[in-house]
Amino acid sequence: MRSEPNVIDAAHTILEHFEGKPIAGYDAFNSLGVNIYNWQKFYQNNNTFQELINSGNLALITNDSIKNMLLDIESLYKKLKSEEDHYRFDTEVLIYEPLYRMMDLKPMVNNFEYHLSGGKAGKDITLTGKYFKSYLNNTMLKNGFVVTIVEFNTMNAQMREMKRMSQELIKVINTEMAH
Repeated sequence: MRSEPNVIDAAHTILEHFEGKPIAGYDAFNSLGVNIYNWQKFYQNNNTFQELINSGNLALITNDSIKNMLLDIESLYKKLKSEEDHYRFDTEVLIYEPLYRMMDLKPMVNNFEYHLSGGKAGKDITLTGKYFKSYLNNTMLKNGFVVTIVEFNTMNAQMREMKRMSQELIKVINTEMAH
């Protein structure tokens, strides 16, 4: 498994370079960007809850606190999915479109694959400042990384709240089962 900074840290680092901080290593800089472009959506595994809802069997749960907590977690999950959709749209407009227009992605991908695989895939492409000049002068792309920070902070807060709510739900269920 590769070691990589989280998306927020990567976006902050990339923004420092938009503001003029010299890039010490273009391979590492490229890797930061590729890790942001390849973000993964969160998929909740809530099959049992959906079965309860769809079958009408939620009524079998007699503790209203447990039912309400389950519904509140589901509601927050829907908000998270909405935020992901918003981020996906912003990413397509502010990051993907400028990249696809101004950059030859093949060297970036080859470089990334080469370093990720320890030389077993991709090609050992040397990336230079000249290659990233238009990248670091593109306001839309810069704004894409700013939005990345804002939206990932929002999604992370929603995930932390879902975790907190789930832990509280477990406590309530355990108390209910003990009686």
